[in-house]
Amino acid sequence: IVSSSGSIADGTRLMLMVRPQDMEVMPSASGDCVVVAMEYRGGETMLTVEMPLGGTLRCRQVGYSELTRGTRVRFAPRDTTPFLAFIGS
Repeated sequence: IVSSSGSIADGTRLMLMVRPQDMEVMPSASGDCVVVAMEYRGGETMLTVEMPLGGTLRCRQVGYSELTRGTRVRFAPRDTTPFLAFIGS
Protein backbone atom coordinates (compact mmCIF):
# COMPACT_ATOMS: atom_id res chain seq x y z
CA ILE A 1 0.00 0.00 0.00
CA VAL A 2 1.26 3.45 -0.91
CA SER A 3 0.13 6.52 1.01
CA SER A 4 0.94 10.16 0.32
CA SER A 5 0.99 10.79 4.08
CA GLY A 6 3.88 8.42 4.80
CA SER A 7 3.61 5.44 7.12
CA ILE A 8 0.23 4.13 8.24
CA ALA A 9 -0.34 2.86 11.78
CA ASP A 10 -1.83 -0.61 12.25
CA GLY A 11 -5.61 -0.45 12.64
CA THR A 12 -6.03 2.77 10.64
CA ARG A 13 -9.19 2.84 8.46
CA LEU A 14 -8.22 3.29 4.82
CA MET A 15 -9.85 3.89 1.46
CA LEU A 16 -8.02 2.13 -1.38
CA MET A 17 -7.98 3.18 -5.00
CA VAL A 18 -8.73 -0.09 -6.83
CA ARG A 19 -9.27 -0.41 -10.58
CA PRO A 20 -11.58 -3.12 -11.98
CA GLN A 21 -8.61 -5.02 -13.44
CA ASP A 22 -6.61 -4.97 -10.16
CA MET A 23 -8.34 -7.91 -8.47
CA GLU A 24 -8.74 -11.57 -9.36
CA VAL A 25 -12.08 -12.98 -8.16
CA MET A 26 -12.10 -16.66 -7.15
CA PRO A 27 -14.91 -18.88 -5.88
CA SER A 28 -14.65 -19.70 -2.18
CA ALA A 29 -17.23 -21.54 -0.08
CA SER A 30 -15.94 -19.60 2.95
CA GLY A 31 -15.74 -16.25 1.12
CA ASP A 32 -17.51 -13.29 2.72
CA CYS A 33 -18.22 -11.53 -0.60
CA VAL A 34 -20.95 -12.44 -3.11
CA VAL A 35 -21.30 -11.91 -6.87
CA VAL A 36 -24.46 -9.83 -7.37
CA ALA A 37 -24.22 -9.09 -11.11
CA MET A 38 -22.21 -10.05 -14.17
CA GLU A 39 -21.94 -8.56 -17.63
CA TYR A 40 -20.24 -10.46 -20.44
CA ARG A 41 -18.46 -8.06 -22.82
CA GLY A 42 -16.92 -10.39 -25.40
CA GLY A 43 -13.27 -10.47 -24.36
CA GLU A 44 -14.00 -9.84 -20.68
CA THR A 45 -16.61 -10.26 -17.98
CA MET A 46 -17.41 -7.43 -15.56
CA LEU A 47 -18.45 -8.77 -12.14
CA THR A 48 -20.13 -6.71 -9.44
CA VAL A 49 -19.31 -8.14 -6.02
CA GLU A 50 -21.01 -7.18 -2.76
CA MET A 51 -18.62 -6.67 0.14
CA PRO A 52 -19.37 -7.71 3.76
CA LEU A 53 -20.34 -4.17 4.83
CA GLY A 54 -22.69 -3.69 1.86
CA GLY A 55 -20.50 -1.78 -0.60
CA THR A 56 -19.77 -3.16 -4.05
CA LEU A 57 -16.62 -3.63 -6.11
CA ARG A 58 -16.62 -3.99 -9.90
CA CYS A 59 -14.00 -6.44 -11.14
CA ARG A 60 -12.91 -7.05 -14.74
CA GLN A 61 -12.12 -10.69 -15.51
CA VAL A 62 -10.37 -11.69 -18.74
CA GLY A 63 -12.60 -13.72 -21.06
CA TYR A 64 -15.75 -15.50 -19.93
CA SER A 65 -16.22 -15.99 -16.19
CA GLU A 66 -18.16 -19.01 -14.94
CA LEU A 67 -18.94 -17.22 -11.67
CA THR A 68 -22.69 -16.63 -11.41
CA ARG A 69 -24.90 -14.46 -9.21
CA GLY A 70 -24.94 -15.72 -5.64
CA THR A 71 -21.45 -17.28 -5.81
CA ARG A 72 -19.39 -16.69 -2.66
CA VAL A 73 -15.94 -15.37 -3.60
CA ARG A 74 -12.61 -14.10 -2.34
CA PHE A 75 -10.15 -11.65 -3.90
CA ALA A 76 -6.44 -11.70 -4.66
CA PRO A 77 -4.38 -8.89 -6.18
CA ARG A 78 -3.69 -9.58 -9.86
CA ASP A 79 -0.11 -8.26 -9.67
CA THR A 80 2.35 -6.70 -7.23
CA THR A 81 1.56 -3.05 -8.01
CA PRO A 82 0.77 -1.30 -4.70
CA PHE A 83 -2.67 0.22 -4.11
CA LEU A 84 -2.94 3.96 -3.43
CA ALA A 85 -4.33 4.45 0.08
CA PHE A 86 -6.12 7.43 1.63
CA ILE A 87 -6.90 7.80 5.32
CA GLY A 88 -10.62 7.01 5.53
CA SER A 89 -13.43 7.68 7.96
